[in-house]
Amino acid sequence: MPSMLHAPLRLFVPALALGLLWSSIAHAQSLVFSEYVEGSGNNKAVEIQNAISATAVDLTDAQVEIYGNGSPTPTTAISLSPAMLQPGEVFVLANPNGTGVAPLADQTTTDLNFNGDDAVVLRVSGQIVDAIGQIGFDPGSEWSGNGVSTRDQTLVRSFYDCAKPHGVPAFDPSTEWDSVGFDDFLGLGDPGFGFATANCAVAPSVPTAGGLGRTALTLALLGVLLVFAPPIGERVARIS
Repeated sequence: MPSMLHAPLRLFVPALALGLLWSSIAHAQSLVFSEYVEGSGNNKAVEIQNAISATAVDLTDAQVEIYGNGSPTPTTAISLSPAMLQPGEVFVLANPNGTGVAPLADQTTTDLNFNGDDAVVLRVSGQIVDAIGQIGFDPGSEWSGNGVSTRDQTLVRSFYDCAKPHGVPAFDPSTEWDSVGFDDFLGLGDPGFGFATANCAVAPSVPTAGGLGRTALTLALLGVLLVFAPPIGERVARIS
């Protein structure tokens, strides 16, 4: 049976889908972990930075997941509080009972409770965009390399590769992180550290709470015009 879709509508549907996909990818690639605290007691925190996008990013679709003791599935999932994160800005998630980290946090929850052998993952719009540790693998007590460890240390980001699969390969923290010592919270919430990136395209759109960016909206409006505009043959006939 011939398609009932108007020809321009058939063009509009994939265009809108492409716009939605690009908006989602741009949104996801903008956010990364920029600091990690595994300190004494309940001093547990992660800092998330809009490090790649040239525009603000909505945290509505972002969550932090903990994969405890080598679990292949999340043992804890924490949705971030809705907020618009401007380029370069950071957002701190911490345990409220951590006396050193809680005063520096933008959001606190007792669910943020991990040890050095638990993988901590950042997921945005369903995509894993960053991970500290390896999902489904228990390293014993920590992931470590060259003196940099996920146990009893505060780590600050030194490098991020957008093309790298996160949470899957073997994890050596020294390739992407620097250690600033034990129970050091002075830099938490401060976006001034900065780090190098690779293979990262700057996100061109501003995702909204619904995840639909300017690029997708533009394509949608164009599609509407194509759907309701008379075919070229009709316009020529009218003119003549």
